[in-house]
Amino acid sequence: MRSWNSFFIQFQKDVKLWIFCVAFLMLYRLIFIASYHQKINPSSGFSDFAKVLSYGFCFDIMVAGYFILIPFLMSVANGFIDLRKAADRVRVIFGVVFISAFIILGIVNHGFFGEFDEPLNAFLFQVYFDDTKAVFSTLWQEYHLLRAILLSAGVIVLGGYFIRRIVKNEFIPEKIFAPRISSLPRKIGISVLILVSLVVSLRGSAGTRPAKLRYIDKTNDEFLNKSIMNPFHALRYAIIDYTTMTSSMKGINAYLPDRDIVKAAKDVASISEPCGNLDDYFVKHAQGPASSPPRHLVLIIGESYNTWPLLEKYTSLHLMDNSKEFARNGIFVENFLPGSSATMSSLGVILT
Repeated sequence: MRSWNSFFIQFQKDVKLWIFCVAFLMLYRLIFIASYHQKINPSSGFSDFAKVLSYGFCFDIMVAGYFILIPFLMSVANGFIDLRKAADRVRVIFGVVFISAFIILGIVNHGFFGEFDEPLNAFLFQVYFDDTKAVFSTLWQEYHLLRAILLSAGVIVLGGYFIRRIVKNEFIPEKIFAPRISSLPRKIGISVLILVSLVVSLRGSAGTRPAKLRYIDKTNDEFLNKSIMNPFHALRYAIIDYTTMTSSMKGINAYLPDRDIVKAAKDVASISEPCGNLDDYFVKHAQGPASSPPRHLVLIIGESYNTWPLLEKYTSLHLMDNSKEFARNGIFVENFLPGSSATMSSLGVILT
């Protein structure tokens, strides 16, 4: 029968892998914040950054905890049978899997935020319901996908090399720690401490509440709050939200467990008096004098359409004479920013 010392040697290597994962995730967060530093609220101070990094650490140790879980079980088994080579191999495999998943999710999350000002969310899966071919064609041409793939492959290979080097040896050799942890009470105490530490890592918290999305509102800076979750958790909550939105089993109960729509409308509209119609909770009255409404409204939206045919320079071509007439007698907006990340919701903003 193998000894407790054999387990502890392997456990130290698990700790090395855990530190590697946490360090990678924290480094990504710092790079993410630096990349979008222009979005930081000028009023944010040192305490805000400290809160973001400390709570982000809670999410990071959760990810690291799950990636070392199987290697840790191998380390425990190594205390009973000789699994040193298998444990080392499994540890390296999980390290490479972490780096590979991290690189892919990190790049996707970074690009997604740059485009939609949000970390990965449920709208990520809309790629399957949109023009998928056009989406990937855009990614290939506009975001230099081939270069990103080659760079990612290089980082993964380099990361795999460092993982093998890092987890090759333990922190403290057996000849040093064995004399100090020779008694049974000490071994039991350290084993309990290790188990408690693993549980804390998997929960992301030593308190009564584990780290969750609902608690990331740590500062008054919206951008810094969005940087708390790492790409792994962003994807996790994106899957949860997408499943909730597309589930036909729960229906409205997923968002309103008490099914009290009127109460929800009151809360959203900040109206205490009951209204006879649900629409009344959302009635808005425009300021200013009332005027006679026009008989007809014609709205022309040229999505992804260049306005050069409307310029005076090309009047002689007579390409859009009728549209020019509408513009002269109505309201013409040459430069327009979308009010959303999708066509129909942007159109909804315009119509509203």
